Formats: sequence, C-alpha cells, structure tokens
Amino acid sequence: MRWPLFPSLFTINGHRVIRGTKEEECPAFQVEVDFVDEKNPSCPESSTFLNLYQRSTKEEVFAMKKKFSLIERAVLCIGIIGVLVGCASSGSPAGGSSSAAGPKIWKNVSIVGGGFVTGIIYNTKQKGLVYARTDIGGAYRWDTQKEEWIPLTDFAGVEDWGRLGIASLATDPVEPNRLILATGMYTNEWDPTNGEMLISEDYGNTFKRVPLPFKLGANMPGRGIGERLAIDPNNNKIVYFGSFGNGLWRSSDYGYTWEEVTSFPTRGNVYDKDFETYCGGFRHFHGIGWVVFDPASGKPGEGSKHIYVGVMDTGATIYESTDGGVSWHPLAGQPYAEAYKPGEAHGHLSENCPCYKYYPIKCTYSPEGAMIISYNAGFGPFSSSYQGGAIWKYTFATKTWTDISLPKHDHDPNRRTDDRGVGSVAVDWQNPQVLVASTLNEWWPDEVLYRSTDGGKTWNPIWRMTTYPNRENYYELDYRLSPWIDWGTEKALPEQNPKLGWMIVDIEIDPFDSNKLLYVTGATIWGSKNLTDWDKGKKVKIEIMAKGIEETAVLDLISPPEGPHLVSGMGDIGGFVHWDLAKAPNMIVDPYISAVNSLDYAGQKPWFMVRMGDGKMGISDDYGLTWKPAHNYIEGADTGWTGSVAVAADASVILWAPGGKDVPVSWSADRGKTWVPAKGIPSNARLAADRVNPARFYAYHEGVFYASTDGAKSFSVVNTQVFAAGKRDAAGKLPKNEKGEELMSASDFTAVLGLEGHLWFAAGNLGLFHSVDGGKNWERIPNVEAASVVGLGKAAPRASYQALYINGKIKGKWGIYQSDDKGKNWTRINDDQHQFGVANTAITGDPRIYGRVYLATNGRGIVYTEGASTTTGAETLAWAQAKIAERTKAGGGPVEERPATDNDCNSLAETLGPVKLVIDRDVSIPSEPPLTGATATVVEFDGQKALKVTANSKGEVRFAYVLEKPITLENLVYLSWKIGGFYGGEGNYNCALIYNEGDAKGRLVSFYLGKIDKNKLVAVKNNIRAHEQWTKNFKKTRELYAIQFWTDNPAKVLYITDLSLKPAE
Repeated sequence: MRWPLFPSLFTINGHRVIRGTKEEECPAFQVEVDFVDEKNPSCPESSTFLNLYQRSTKEEVFAMKKKFSLIERAVLCIGIIGVLVGCASSGSPAGGSSSAAGPKIWKNVSIVGGGFVTGIIYNTKQKGLVYARTDIGGAYRWDTQKEEWIPLTDFAGVEDWGRLGIASLATDPVEPNRLILATGMYTNEWDPTNGEMLISEDYGNTFKRVPLPFKLGANMPGRGIGERLAIDPNNNKIVYFGSFGNGLWRSSDYGYTWEEVTSFPTRGNVYDKDFETYCGGFRHFHGIGWVVFDPASGKPGEGSKHIYVGVMDTGATIYESTDGGVSWHPLAGQPYAEAYKPGEAHGHLSENCPCYKYYPIKCTYSPEGAMIISYNAGFGPFSSSYQGGAIWKYTFATKTWTDISLPKHDHDPNRRTDDRGVGSVAVDWQNPQVLVASTLNEWWPDEVLYRSTDGGKTWNPIWRMTTYPNRENYYELDYRLSPWIDWGTEKALPEQNPKLGWMIVDIEIDPFDSNKLLYVTGATIWGSKNLTDWDKGKKVKIEIMAKGIEETAVLDLISPPEGPHLVSGMGDIGGFVHWDLAKAPNMIVDPYISAVNSLDYAGQKPWFMVRMGDGKMGISDDYGLTWKPAHNYIEGADTGWTGSVAVAADASVILWAPGGKDVPVSWSADRGKTWVPAKGIPSNARLAADRVNPARFYAYHEGVFYASTDGAKSFSVVNTQVFAAGKRDAAGKLPKNEKGEELMSASDFTAVLGLEGHLWFAAGNLGLFHSVDGGKNWERIPNVEAASVVGLGKAAPRASYQALYINGKIKGKWGIYQSDDKGKNWTRINDDQHQFGVANTAITGDPRIYGRVYLATNGRGIVYTEGASTTTGAETLAWAQAKIAERTKAGGGPVEERPATDNDCNSLAETLGPVKLVIDRDVSIPSEPPLTGATATVVEFDGQKALKVTANSKGEVRFAYVLEKPITLENLVYLSWKIGGFYGGEGNYNCALIYNEGDAKGRLVSFYLGKIDKNKLVAVKNNIRAHEQWTKNFKKTRELYAIQFWTDNPAKVLYITDLSLKPAE
C-alpha cells in the first residue's frame, strides 16, 4: 500500500504522539518514525518528552510511558487540512468504539445553483442584507464582501430533513439581526414531521426551533407564492403567517409562540387538482399566500392597523383588516373577486371548479404607499404564462385600484387568453415609479423581463421579436460561473441558450441600489449590477449570482482510482465529470440524460465509465472527457429516476437494470449494440461489479442477494436470510421495528477496490454488513445501529484496509462516520451544524487521497471534506490527457527504462548485481500503465553529483531500481540501507522493497522517508528492522526484486546523492 504522509504522529502501545524534526539518528525499533516538522510553541510540554524520546532506545521509551503522565495525555499538535486542532488530548479508543474528531471543514463541489430558488428577500433597513430561500436546499444569506451565498440550515439532518424546505422567510424591518424561517417540505405523508419556525436573533448564525401543529409545503405546487411570513414594521413582535390550508396564524413575541387568527373568514379552498390525481386523492391546498402591512396606518411600537392578506380561494382573494387584525373583510373593488363563468375574458379552468379565475400569487409593498399584486391563472412553479395573468396596484391612501398589466400577446389561438401570466414584480425603493416584472414560464421562445419607469403605465421588454425568427436583445448574459446552464447545445432562433430563465417566481431590486437586480429561476439566480443602463439604451449585463448556492439532488457518485477525482449523477441536470472541485463543469451531452441515477467504472480499467438514467445510457473510454450513447437502449426502460448499472472489472461487460415493470436486467458485451437478459435475476435489482474479477457481478432485490460468476450471464441466489426484512408485503410495505421505522430502509452496497469478493452493505435500520466471499456470508458490524449509505476510500497511513465511510447512526447519533479498521472503531467527521439533510443516495471516499470523502445530498449538492491533496483540477486533467495519449502508444512502455550505473549516484550493483532504472512506473504492479512525464538526469547538486528526478504533471515522483537477477530472501534477515543527500523539494516520500514470486509482485516492506525541508540538504541514515512487515511478507519462495521510491502528494523534484542496499552482516 502507499501511505499518505501528512499525519505527523506515531503510535506507542495505542497512544498517538507527535514528533518534531531532528537531524539525528532515531532508535531502531519497529514503529515507523515520521520526519515531519510540526513544532508548535503552544504545546510546550511536548518538547520535554520528545527530547527524551529522541535519545532513547525502544525499551527506555516504553519505560518512560509508565513514568511520564505526558504520554497518557499525549499531546496531538497537528494541522489537518483546514483545521486547527491545537493542543488536544488524544488516546486510542478501546475496541468497538466511536469518537468525535475535531470539526472538519466541509465544502461543496462547485456546480453553482442547480435547483429552484423560490424567493429573494431584502432587508429594507440594513444595506446589503439579503436572503434566499429554496424548495429543498435551505436558506442562504448574501456575503457582500465575497459576493457569494452562505448556507444557514445545514444543521438539518436525517431525522429533520424537512428543515431544508423553506416555505417562507422574513427579515425584520426594525431589528435586522432577527430572521424567521417557515420550514417544512411536504404537506402530505412524504414529510413525516410537522413544520417548524426557525427563529434567529443573529442573522441566521443560530436558530431556536418552534414546532407547528401542521405541515408546510416548501416543495409542493405553488411554492413560489408569497411571502407568507410578514413582520409588522410598526411592532416587530407581531408576525403573521399564511399556512397551506390551515388558516392565518399570528405571533406576538417575535415568532416564539403562535395562535390561529380565528376571525379570519377563510383558509382558502383551492387545491391542486393535478397533484390530487398524482397522490391518489390527497389535496394540497395553497391556502393563504401573503401578508402585507400598511406602515402609514400605525405608529412605531403600537403596530399597524391596516393589514392585507392574499388567499387562494374561489371567492374573494384579498382580505383587509383596519383594526390591527381583530376583524377582516374582503378588500373593496378587488378584481376577480367572483368566479367567472366559462367563456368570459379572464383566466383558465381552475384546479377544483368549472370556472375561470386569476389568483393573487405574489404581492410587493411599494414605499409610495401601495401594494402591487401579481395575478396568475396558475400557481406556479410550472404553470405557464399561456394561462394568463395580470398586475394590479392598490393605493392605500386613496383605496383605488389601477390595472398595470403587461402588454398583451398578439392573438394566438393556442393560448387561452392574450393576457400574460406574471411571476413577480420588483419595486425600486429609490424611485417607486420604476418597476421590473417577469413573465411566468414563457417556455417558448423565452421568458421576458419588462421595465417601467412610469409606475406601470408603459412597459419596455428586455428583448423583442424583429423579423421572425430573429430577435433583438437589450441584454447580454454572463454564465461563466455555471457553464453547464447552456445545456451544451445551441437553439435555433428565436430560442437561445441559455434562456433568461424559467419559473421566475420572484424578482427584486436592491432597496439601496437601483442598479442591482436579482431574480430566481428553476436552476439558479441571475442578477444585474447595471440595471439603469436599460433606460439609457445600453445593454443590461445579466450574470449568474448564485455562487455559494448548491441545490442539486445528487443520485450517485463514483471516485475512480485515476482520472477525475469525482463523477456525479444528478436529478434534473444529469451530473458531471468533476476535474476541478472548485470549478463548475460543462454539461455532459451525447447523450444528454436529465437524471443520471447510476454510475460505474471498470475496476481494472477506470478510464471506462458508464452512466444511465431516463432509460438511456452514456459510455466513455477516456475518463469522461467524451461520451457516446450506448448503441441501443433496452426497450421499455423506465424514464424516471430509477435503474442501476455495473461494469465488469476489465470493461468487457455492461450490466444494466434499467428499471420498469418486467423490464429484464440485461448484459452487453458489445457496448450496448445487443442486450441479453441475464438469467436468475429479477427486474429493478440493484447492481455492483467486482472490482478485481471481471466474471463476478452482484445484485440485490427485495431481501435476496444474488451473485454471478460467469460475467453476468446468469445469477444465483446466495443469501436470503440476512436482508429478509427487505421483502415487501402484498401492499408494497416493508417490515417495521418497534419505533415504526422500516427495518430495511436502505439497500446501498459496494464492492471493494482491489479485493475480490469483498462487499459492504448499508441496510438502513438493520445496520452495516460486510462480506468477504461475494455475498454468501455477511458479518454485521456490531456498533453501527443504522446506515443509509456506505463507501470506501484510500487507506489510512499504515492501515491495511481502505478507509470506510457511512452516513449512519452510532450510539444513537446520526452522522457521517469514518473507520480505518474495517468498522471496529468509528470517528464522526461531521458535527451538528453540518448534517446536510437526509443524504441517503451515495457516499464515497477518494481512493487516492486519504481522508477525502464525498457525500451526495438531496438539495445541498455534493459536499466533501478534504484529505491531504493539493493537486489542482488543471493538473488532474493534464495528467489524464497524458495518460490517454500514453495508452494509445503501441506497447505503452515506461517513459524511461535503462541500466543504472554509478553515474546515477547509486552503488547497488556492488552488492546486488546489475540494476536498471525505471522512471514513472509502479514496478510492483506490472499491468499498471505508466503515468508519463517524469524525467531523470545526473546533475551537480550541493557540490556533488546527484540523480535528479523531476515530477510529472500530476506532481508525482515514482521510480525504481530493478535487479537484473532477483536475489533470494532465505538468508536475508536484516536489511541495511542508506540514502545520502535525499532531498524532497516540497514532497512526502516513501521507499519500498519489492518482492518477486513467480509472476506475482508485492511490497515486502515499506519505509517512510518523510517530508524534507526544501531549503536544506538533509542526510537521513537509518537502520530499520521492520519486524511486522518482514514477518508478514517473508517467504522462502519470494525474491528481492526492486527498491522503489514514490510520493503520494504533489512534489517537484527529488535528488539522491548516494544509494546503497545490502544484506546485513
């Protein structure tokens, strides 16, 4: 194995101890010693022990353990990527335990946007304070300095994921530090919890939770209606909330307690008819959509007398109170107060009655003393402008209504009406006569933004048709932050890609800056900083303003052992190949798959990848740089978010369970030209391929585990007992535990890279299971109470097994956990402020970077915490391109392989016989393609001759001296070796002795060379008797084959001035 070298600690009888750099010989005993500079003046106690230790023998060290209490509280002074741990006590926990690590830094893989932002809410008192709400991704606050959004609700976890649905948001107009979120994702049984108010007094940094007696629907039809929450500007203790069919509610203490306003005459009787059909009769009521106060009707501290409420009802839709909410009556003169009969001018068939109607879906307060109401025939977010709408202004002082609707469409027989549906209207607080309005879902050819400078008497569009199909745009788009948003295609005029947007249910002008505009869409936030140029005949620059918002629903993740570090599958926008985690990628096309439900790569040929979803499949054989559709698809494949795919370890076979009733799981040996139904496996099975043996595949379906040993041609049942709780009854229900929870609430399993037959299975409330025989037998990991997903990554330093990651429950606490010893001990690597919702679709470690783990979330994108890599995306991509080019060469030999001489600054031939120098190849894995790019030359260094090995583009140094005639190990009990003038140049380095046993090769023993200060030449002289490794790997049948050097972290150059290896005397 290869050890990453950043943890600068070693272990003595289970106690972890930091060690500083010393240029002196170290005691010769079996524990590897780190040469890493980690001096920390804040840990003065450590130096006493370390100085004693560095002059001590093994026996003296162990004696010191008994004498010095310092070891018992072993000070760990270590910086781990982005984390300052400082001086903390560390002791190795007893077996079968879990521990909490210092809080790691969690970041998002950059996609920028990717979901529906349902509202933008400015504070009208504090400049620069603005919030965004989303349907499934939580709430955000704008950082004016960094110009990015800060997530506020990542504390929502597995058991309260509904808190990531923000049904409404209110920022306090009197005390701007106060913030209220109305949270809850669904009004039906999909969300098991009722809604909650989240109350903050520090701008959303912390919240107090107030439960509600009903559900909220942040991800239900009509979720752009609003704002349902409103704070009285004359008494900010008073807060109103309009619910989803449960009436109007009021708080008199900043939102900490609530009571229904029983005098309000209606709860709203309009529900979504299509959703009722979809959900088997469940009625989702849109209820009370917004509340607005007239500030002029009250005095500060006394409250506002005049309050206005919009309700989705077949009768009157706007109600007024003139006595501070004591009594209510329909607002006089309101349009569309009565149900229209069929054939009348306005509206379309409403959701629950044979009548035509427009509904007040949005209301904006205007500082001129008015409210501007957006009427629409549908409730959004998908209903179209084709159904009609209007804009009306109501002036408080004069009690007058003014129709300020957008210009009508030219007559189109395909439309119900010539009225334009309206998403939202923004008011310029610096000049309330200036308005900007948006259409709602003009799917073809594009949405239109309109601007008025005369209070809505006239409107100017941001683009207009000229001579069909041509159009004239008065704007330009900058979407460099989200290059995927053009969907990788060009549209024929009059359409364009990217569009101005869709689902524009909110548009807002900064109340302190007339030039700044923000508006939401189904995929991002767009904005402008030169809005007033519209009035000057100049083009308005509209740019992505969603940096920091990551709202994708992630369905699958893979992290191959080479190539890009991550490939993702997502709902709605398909997913990406992530060459650079900090840079949003381009859309994958050919084929475009809107929802990629499953991904896989070939374990032994990881450049070969497959993605599937929507009944389609894409194939790449160049690490995802380019894709091609499978030659044919399986007839009848489900086009929903279903299905699974697996690829043989040698890329010879693709196994596809496309989803759909009675659609067979099928295999193809010709990249999808032909598909053959696999025998013995049911439809809709979940699949995995062995990462080593190309003949072995695995599958799970409804309590039964299957395996194939003939390349997926046929499957056999190998276990029916362990996961029996996954069998559904006649009603389609799963067995439940005493708490009413489904026992088999998850079925995520994965094969282990490099180990044939090794599998891990996250089985929900059944726990976590491990198999080493291809699924025949399973061991339950005893200390894991529940696990929703499981993944593996690079092994810890000196560990013999890959690091294990789960989203699971241990000791009653859900969290993201890591184990470096196959599940015996666990460390929670997130904290209560970073839980990211339910996160139950995928998790994977990075096989190249210890400690890095990627987590798929439903609404917060991909989050990850770092390991030790500093490789950039550009370097990773360059490396992959170089490797692809190398793979195309006939033979694909190493970059450099030649006889090694004394000129190469080694004296190995004196004792070992002739050797050859091999650059850029792992000689312990002959089948591994070369990395390409490293070079080796002899130079003058520090006054003497040295071999200079320069790293490749990935920052890797890898080279070996290979014996022409391997020598037997039978008489080799001790080994002595010396490297003089070893110089690392910003890298961490390893050395290994490689054995040869027939055709097989492996690591006999590895030595850790450490991180060498780049500013000086360091002579390291070691005599190491590596008992454990030697004992484990010594066999008479094995021969010493090579001595190999490498680095796992990006490096620049390595100099060696002398090298020798010989049997000990």
